[in-house]
Amino acid sequence: SLPDIGDKVEFESKPGAKGPRANNIRITAKLPKSVRNHNQTDDRINCPSCKKKIVPRMITYKGEPDKSVCPYCAATVSTFGNSFSFYITVIAVIAFIVMIW
Repeated sequence: SLPDIGDKVEFESKPGAKGPRANNIRITAKLPKSVRNHNQTDDRINCPSCKKKIVPRMITYKGEPDKSVCPYCAATVSTFGNSFSFYITVIAVIAFIVMIW
């Protein structure tokens, strides 16, 4: 069986074509299903237009962030300007993208 989020595993590291790979993976402790569902977070937002759960896509103009849009319907989620809140928003979006990767 495959490990679920939160399960504890042991494995051996072997070299692969693109870097280290996990080999001989063993699940050492399964997280109970009741706990597993409560630990998962969904940081996506709802599109203001189509109401789908999304991670907004950033659109730039001349190298500067211009707006964020829904990847499904292209509705504008947020626009950016030359203000302090703009820079905070950009940092938050970048941090979110790094976190989900």
